[in-house]
Amino acid sequence: MLNAFKLVKKKGYKNIIIIGNDCPYITSLILKNAFEKLNKYDYVIGPTYDGGYYLLGMKKINKNLFIKKEWSTESVFEDTLKNIKKEDKKIFILEKLEDIDYYENWTTFKNKN
Repeated sequence: MLNAFKLVKKKGYKNIIIIGNDCPYITSLILKNAFEKLNKYDYVIGPTYDGGYYLLGMKKINKNLFIKKEWSTESVFEDTLKNIKKEDKKIFILEKLEDIDYYENWTTFKNKN
């Protein structure tokens, strides 16, 4: 993820958002809202019910958000928030969404749609 942020920043983009490919509930309205919030906030993050996040946006790259994390655990979102709060930056938290980590998650999504 850090390399993706660096690559896009290198191309001259100011506000950068990365999304998970395992969250089919993300809509164009959520993405639009996230980019709009980055005009007022330093970070925007969309939490998932399992403790991770489906979206992370930032104006300036913060490599600390990607190191010393126990990925795919229920603490990723909270650990990321702690890193951001250490900087005393403004953060906007989007609505919480479900992501697809297990077959049961996929079945639930499929049955809703």
